Amino acid sequence: IVPQVLVQDVAGSPFNIELNTNFYVGNKFWVGAAYKNNYALSANVGATFFNQLSFGYSYDLIVGEISQYS
Repeated sequence: IVPQVLVQDVAGSPFNIELNTNFYVGNKFWVGAAYKNNYALSANVGATFFNQLSFGYSYDLIVGEISQYS
């Protein structure tokens, strides 16, 4: 299990926090979920090949006030 926190504070943009947790199966596969404050819920999956090459897919479900525009 690998938790992650990303904090973004950019002038002229809203303050953002992203919470993400990935669950690893061996060193080959992962599945995870994320929450982006007042913006989106996200799910992701991926795999690592040859110990160096990784491919992943993520899908964001837009929530909050912005959802009506996306």
